Amino acid sequence: MHIIISLIILLGQPVLPQSAAQTSQDSAMKNAKSIHQEQYEYYKQLQRASEITVEDFHFALKNPNPANTESTIAYQLPMNSMIELNIYDLFGRKIKTFASGKITEGEHLATWDHINAENKVVESGIYLVKFNATIDANKRHFQKTLKLLILKE
Repeated sequence: MHIIISLIILLGQPVLPQSAAQTSQDSAMKNAKSIHQEQYEYYKQLQRASEITVEDFHFALKNPNPANTESTIAYQLPMNSMIELNIYDLFGRKIKTFASGKITEGEHLATWDHINAENKVVESGIYLVKFNATIDANKRHFQKTLKLLILKE
């Protein structure tokens, strides 16, 4: 009698197939590993960002200054950064924006054909090239401004 009752109790229990249980467990392990990997990458970026100094950023004019037809601006980022690269006149008016947003680490060039945001050629004069970069991981900030002299013939 006890055997029959035990069989009824055992047969009444839902039994998951081994493969479904194993799949569920594998999926949970993959999710845990993925979360752990994301956290590891985040902390690794924080560590790397904390070691970066202002000297790791580079920003310069590539061609001779004064310039005549175009100016090439070179910048190097030690890691992915939010940047903004703008040209201003001496009155502080923004003439043109070259780059704005998230940029990958490495060397980059921006060439200015001396055309402003309204598609007009700028006059001879002194212009300011302002570069701002912020590393997302720890909000480290780099800023530099260069003077550019344009002499039209």
